[in-house]
Amino acid sequence: GIPIVIVGLGMFALPEIVDLLRRSTRISETASLGAGWIEGFKDVIRHRWIVVRCSVIGCIVGALPGLGGSVVDWIAYGHVIQTTKNRERYGTGDVRGVLAPESANNAKEGGALIPTLLFGIPGSGSMAILLGGFILIGIEPGITMLTQHLDLTFTMIWSLAIGNIAATVLCLLLANHIAKLTTIRYAYLAPFMLMLIFFAAFQATREWNDLFALFVMGTLGIYMKRFGWSRPALLIGYFLAPRLEPTIYQTYQVYGMSFLQHPIVIGLIIATVASIYAAWRFSPNRGQTYSEAGEHGTSNRKPQLIFAAVVFGCIVYALIDSFNYTWFGRIFMQIVAVVGVLLMLPLMYFMVRAEKPAGVLDDAERTIKVDYSVYHYLGWVLGMFALVGLVGFPFGSALFIFIFMQVKVGNAPLKHAIMGISGVAFLGVMSHFLTLRYPSGLLQSVIDMPWWLGG
Repeated sequence: GIPIVIVGLGMFALPEIVDLLRRSTRISETASLGAGWIEGFKDVIRHRWIVVRCSVIGCIVGALPGLGGSVVDWIAYGHVIQTTKNRERYGTGDVRGVLAPESANNAKEGGALIPTLLFGIPGSGSMAILLGGFILIGIEPGITMLTQHLDLTFTMIWSLAIGNIAATVLCLLLANHIAKLTTIRYAYLAPFMLMLIFFAAFQATREWNDLFALFVMGTLGIYMKRFGWSRPALLIGYFLAPRLEPTIYQTYQVYGMSFLQHPIVIGLIIATVASIYAAWRFSPNRGQTYSEAGEHGTSNRKPQLIFAAVVFGCIVYALIDSFNYTWFGRIFMQIVAVVGVLLMLPLMYFMVRAEKPAGVLDDAERTIKVDYSVYHYLGWVLGMFALVGLVGFPFGSALFIFIFMQVKVGNAPLKHAIMGISGVAFLGVMSHFLTLRYPSGLLQSVIDMPWWLGG
């Protein structure tokens, strides 16, 4: 399958870069943050119950091995959206959208310590490293951490608390300097951001397929953002599916269909149905009216329908293809595909039959005013692919930075050449200290080069 890091970068990083480039603007017009410190403290007090709730969520989800660190931010963000009004303000700078995921993120490490210390099961990647350290110094996780090594347990707890306080102080001291980056014209930052995204994606399995998968997932993420489809939901589902699928196989092999008769399973099904009903019944957007001139208007619904039809076609294809596998190999795929079909059919029906503005008709392109289409900047991304394929990743990134800035920023070849060389220097330093290899191109197959240049 596709590594989770590539799905995350494609779903969130690439769409935001393309969106900011299309708007031809800065992230922020001012870098002044000093006046907001006191207001920030007031916001925490004002929304204290959000902080408390999301901290509890972070602790609980962080205690789930292999899950917490990847999705806790999005679970908390989804929770605060579902439980508050004025949902349309999220994504436009509403402080609640910052408090919720950050509260959960700060709490998840404490939660991850629970399975790590008591059962020897790492709750996150950092906890796996901690377990390795325990083994090196001869400490065995388990009940002894609460008896013989209780002092060490409290040391770790206090270290987390003091570390958060120290990080807060550093952020307050450095905030103004970091904020100045947001006032830079985004055309200066975008090629470097793309270079870093390609760099991170390639490190997943160090294959060219990683970069192609990044482009496909990025394109999907762009259209999901445009049409208002939930990207966090896809990421969470993608992360959980490989863990859920073998569990279903094992359960069916042991119990057959009789597992549905167990009280715990029945209780979980009832809780799931109740939570879905509650999410629908108490949704802040239920009954909300939309303007015909806004993103949810009834005019030109063809792009939304085409996207929904493509998704529906992929689900149907997966359902048909599943019959080529054995019963155990297809049961999970068929369950997911059937549920997907049952959800997509009414959605597409409402898209076609809607006579007034509705949430299912969401299309951000109706209100956005830009100079270039999505395809223009996707073409630039493909251009970077071509350069990397020709001269390798380091040289290709440098050429891309130079060409992009010459075209999008203005004619300043010396300055832009220095920026391109700086990009290569950064990649060289990363390659040296982290022992990383980069994608090679046709140039490296002809000329023998150092390994840190893709050779």
